[in-house]
Amino acid sequence: MINNTIEIVAGYQTQDADGYATSWDRTSVRANWFINKNDTKVQLSYRMGENLNGIRNKDENELFLQTQFVF
Repeated sequence: MINNTIEIVAGYQTQDADGYATSWDRTSVRANWFINKNDTKVQLSYRMGENLNGIRNKDENELFLQTQFVF
C-alpha cells in the first residue's frame, strides 16, 4: 500500500488442458485506488494473455477500469 490509498497487485495464471496445443498463460497487473477508506474503490487492470484457448500465438491484451461503491 502506498499512503494507505493505492495498492499495486500482480498475478500470473497458466492452464494446460487436454486438447490444448500449448499452455494458455496470462499475466495481470492492477492498481487499486481507495477513496474514503474502503467506501469507494477505482480499479485499473491490464491483462496480457498468450495462447488464448491453447492456440499458439493467439494473444489478447485487455484493459479494465471499474469503480466500486459501498452504500
